[in-house]
Amino acid sequence: MPLTKGLEPVVDDQSRILILGTLPGGESLRKGEYYTKNSNQFWRILSRIHGEQINLDYESRLEFLHRHGIALWDIIKKAKRVGSLDKNISKAALSPTIL
Repeated sequence: MPLTKGLEPVVDDQSRILILGTLPGGESLRKGEYYTKNSNQFWRILSRIHGEQINLDYESRLEFLHRHGIALWDIIKKAKRVGSLDKNISKAALSPTIL
C-alpha cells in the first residue's frame, strides 16, 4: 500500500489562529479540499462560532478562513491508512514547520 500524502497548508500572513488536523480523509484528498465531507461538522462549527453563513463551494470557504485569520494544516505529511479513520494511520511522517 502506498503512502497517503496530505494537503498543503492553508495559511497566509494574516493568519493568527492555527487549526491542526491529522491527515485528510479520502474524499478530502480526492478533491484536494480540507473537510469536504458533508457529514463533517467542521464548517458548521466555524459558522456558528463566527455567526456567519459559510457557502458550500471551497473557494468561499477559503475566503472565510482568510477573512477570519484562520490557518489549516495537518500534522502528518504522509502515512499509510486504510479508509479515513485516524485510528488506521501507520508509518506517519510529520509535516515540517510552516510558521
